[in-house]
Amino acid sequence: MKTTFKLPFLSLFCCLALLINNCGRMTTCAIENEDTRPKEQYAPIEITLGPAEMKIRKTLDSTIDIELDDTKTFGDLFNMLKEKNPGINIAVDPRGAGAMGIQLSSSVVREAVSYRGIKLRSALRLILGGQDLTYCITDEVLLITSEEEALKHMSARIYPIEDLMKRGGDMEELMEIIEAIVAPDSWAANGGYAEMAPFGDKLLIVRQLDEVHTELENLFAALRQALDAVGAVENVERGR
Repeated sequence: MKTTFKLPFLSLFCCLALLINNCGRMTTCAIENEDTRPKEQYAPIEITLGPAEMKIRKTLDSTIDIELDDTKTFGDLFNMLKEKNPGINIAVDPRGAGAMGIQLSSSVVREAVSYRGIKLRSALRLILGGQDLTYCITDEVLLITSEEEALKHMSARIYPIEDLMKRGGDMEELMEIIEAIVAPDSWAANGGYAEMAPFGDKLLIVRQLDEVHTELENLFAALRQALDAVGAVENVERGR
């Protein structure tokens, strides 16, 4: 899809581009800051996740300290996470990671790693990415699986975006921005697997991987923050 942007979202897009790192992902310091998390009235509505899955999502957003070396196995990692988060179910997917030779007795990292005060979802992304693995939430389980198999476990969410439309946004333009800067290769419009569709001019329905949903939430929060900043500047200008 050819992407062209119109004002006022063009200037917002340029500002948001400063919040993206060299590999095209949201930067932790700029986007995952607590101040940019979605406010309650803007929180997405889950379609496919039940209470147990929502508990896992909350766990993924918690911060942890973690140290691993090549003697630690996936079983060791799972036991540590279960100890810190009682009641959570976590497993190796036999059809995904298992097909790649990953078992509970497999080493979880090739080289020692140490993370302090990091969100669990970020730690898992760093740890699993080196082995072409990822995670997904399905059937009340945090599943360690292959990137290909994870595509079968995408979740759907409804995002309230009426306020963005009322503040100068355009639905088609918003969708183009999303496809351009949030996991660009994942969207069906760009030859990928994920889909989104508007419901009127108030809601956006998205089917995506859990970790990309998080990036999308952060994008909407950053857009709102940028619009607030633009509005503040305009108010100052009008007051002169």
